[in-house]
Amino acid sequence: MRADSKNRPAKEVLSHTEPLAGEASHETEPLDDVHAATTVLSRDEIPDVTDLAAEPQVQVGSLLRERFLLKEEVDAGGMGVVYKALDQQLADAYGNSPSVAIKVLSPKLAQNSKALRALQQEATKIRCLTHPHIVRFIDFDRDGDQYFLVMEWLEGRTLASILDSPDARNIDRIYSMRIVRQVGEALEYAHRCGIVHADVKPGNVMILPNGDAKLFDFGVARVRQAQSASRDERDALGAATPAYASMQVLTGDVPAATDDVFSLACLLYRLIAGYRVFGPRNAADASQEGMTPQRPQGFTDKQWSAMRKALSYARVTRFATMDEFIEAVEEEVNPVLDSPSPPTMDLDVASRRRVLPIAAAVLLLVVTVGMAITDQGRSWLQSLVEPGGPRPNAAAPENDPIATVPELVTGTAELDRD
Repeated sequence: MRADSKNRPAKEVLSHTEPLAGEASHETEPLDDVHAATTVLSRDEIPDVTDLAAEPQVQVGSLLRERFLLKEEVDAGGMGVVYKALDQQLADAYGNSPSVAIKVLSPKLAQNSKALRALQQEATKIRCLTHPHIVRFIDFDRDGDQYFLVMEWLEGRTLASILDSPDARNIDRIYSMRIVRQVGEALEYAHRCGIVHADVKPGNVMILPNGDAKLFDFGVARVRQAQSASRDERDALGAATPAYASMQVLTGDVPAATDDVFSLACLLYRLIAGYRVFGPRNAADASQEGMTPQRPQGFTDKQWSAMRKALSYARVTRFATMDEFIEAVEEEVNPVLDSPSPPTMDLDVASRRRVLPIAAAVLLLVVTVGMAITDQGRSWLQSLVEPGGPRPNAAAPENDPIATVPELVTGTAELDRD
């Protein structure tokens, strides 16, 4: 792990990022126990979720809370619809056009008062997460019958969309470890704050134009697996992604930090091998059939030993913390990877092309890259934000394991999605 975040208490890490313009600062004491009390919002800050919601009336052009103007629909899923929105309050105050991401909850979720209460409780906690590799959650609010989440707006692509494109050939071992290290740092920080993600997967990792990774959708997974949640409530929020979920999460146990270790190991396996660790099966089915993870090309003996431990079916035999897993799976320090002066992307280029956004920034914060990547990786990252696809010099090297993996194992539609 990097020295700037490893072994630091949650309160100190919280100070990494300044509050967004126009947003109050929320200082949170670290939680020694995952069930400890969290920051309590005032009554005015917490939306009333006791009423059932009607069918959504919002669309592009709608104004929520007389503040957020919905400009563009950018994504839709079981939980709701995501819009790029203009924060008019900040626009009036600062004279610019700050964007946020608004996720308007689906009618099925909005009509489930118990699920809404659970989401409200998680929102109280996750709004205090401030980390360079976590997408910033800003608020959970309502406008009449419409419930919505406000998040940091980012330009970039999800890791899932990259893996499903020809650009996947250009993710080498060094860059794979960079992604996993950054996501691991985010998870270690969240665990110290008493929050387990429980749905770590490529679709919940955003890759920025400068190559950095940011994890999002905290809280939603925790609510869907909450001990008090009924089957209807979990169905309203959607199921965890089977291909990356531990056996315990799949069977409805309360998520633990070691479940995130398992999921991150599955993600690293997907990046290095080019296919999922159990193919079309989930961990529960693989365990029943007596399957064991098979070693693909690309892992050293040291790394594979760490991977086997992280991919254990039983929690007790996995790494206890995310830090332990990252330290075990990393190779020796690479002076190029850990360069203090890495190249950065020109964000003006990125702003000229609409790329898949996920969640929301009042002001776009550019996190300085902590590690450089290979020349091949730079070419690939530039291709993310320039029209025309991958650049000619961004082809995968002859011996890169990503370029020589077998065809992806196909299975159910749910498992085929990263």
